[in-house]
Amino acid sequence: MLRLLAEGDIERVMDQAKESMLLLGVNLHYVVGNHNAPLLRATRERGVLAQVYLLDQQSQLAKDFYAEEGSRDRLRDTKAQTYLRLRESQKQLRALHHELRNVGRGDRLKVWQYKSISMYTAVTVDAETPAGRMIISPHLYSVEAHFPPLFELTRQENPDLFGVYWKDLTQFVERVEKRLMPLDEA
Repeated sequence: MLRLLAEGDIERVMDQAKESMLLLGVNLHYVVGNHNAPLLRATRERGVLAQVYLLDQQSQLAKDFYAEEGSRDRLRDTKAQTYLRLRESQKQLRALHHELRNVGRGDRLKVWQYKSISMYTAVTVDAETPAGRMIISPHLYSVEAHFPPLFELTRQENPDLFGVYWKDLTQFVERVEKRLMPLDEA
């Protein structure tokens, strides 16, 4: 069964993480900006490894993406707002890493910057286990980026569709050109 999620459901799913979390998006402002608490609880209290993938704003694709004539304007997001959201997500992730480092858990957060565009935002929780869950938010042409539809998939209830998305996600993060974002910089 494919479930449409409400805002509070994101934290419920993230709070179930026991081993790993993967977050993928263009700027992840919706996830990082609104759901830092469950990300911090998972990494600090339970030692969950969180791997975060954001668009590399220095890549040519990002420059095109953030251009006034770029695709984001069609989603009614201005260049400046979208770029600011990416910078704010980076700032929040650095603050989160600083807090984790202070309690000896700095290795539990890895932030990657990639040079491609994913067609959806994803949050996965323990995806390689039988209890795997994921939240998928497709990037729809006519829907504002900060009002995304959210769908939950579980490995147990949706093994085929879960497998399709998990395969796509793992191939994306394995094959895309990426670099680790330095988290100790301002």
